[in-house]
Amino acid sequence: MRLTIVLLLTLTATAAFSKEFPFYFGADVQYCKMCFKQNYGDNLYSKKSLGLNPFVGINIKDSPFSIEAGYQYCDSSRTSTLTANEYASGVQVPQMLEPITFRSSLKLKGPHVSLLLLTPRYDVYPVQFFGGIGISHTKATFERATMQFNSLVGKTNRKMEASRSLRRLTLGANYFFTENFAIRATLALVNTEKLHAFASNGIQSHFIPEVRPQNSVYYGLGLRWGF
Repeated sequence: MRLTIVLLLTLTATAAFSKEFPFYFGADVQYCKMCFKQNYGDNLYSKKSLGLNPFVGINIKDSPFSIEAGYQYCDSSRTSTLTANEYASGVQVPQMLEPITFRSSLKLKGPHVSLLLLTPRYDVYPVQFFGGIGISHTKATFERATMQFNSLVGKTNRKMEASRSLRRLTLGANYFFTENFAIRATLALVNTEKLHAFASNGIQSHFIPEVRPQNSVYYGLGLRWGF
């Protein structure tokens, strides 16, 4: 997957000097919404995060298609206080430790490649719609820091990671102010439910914390320059 990204970016740089493959680039500000399965992160991690998506693409000449690659990064954090009979990453909070306060953070990052189908620009309104399918190689990092338990201050960290290639569906629209400059809005659906993460930082325990996210929706608003 990484080799594919490198090859695509190299091809894009070469295409800058050729009229056969006009290219474009830009960046989106993204709002990501990712929920969690009950008892497996829903009460610890924020369901909403902000991030960036720089991208570059090649318009295939004399066709309605383009190939676009980018790199997404989103993160967020949240403080939660749990009591007995609640679950922290799949592990029930013992009564002897309640209340227990966690500071949790998540990061989603990785490259993606999509094949997009573009509509013609309208004569009256300079709008172009697009949509397509692709692959997103996403690495998810979930960290859970125990800040306080049973009124005692203490700090232990658990880290859970998962990395997989995921299906990606993209929809969007460009609004052109000039021939080559546009703002764009995008919506991407990624099946992040495959990112089932377990604690892996070497802390011995009878129960292993785990996080089970559900599918994600990325809302983007950005700028696009073409050549």
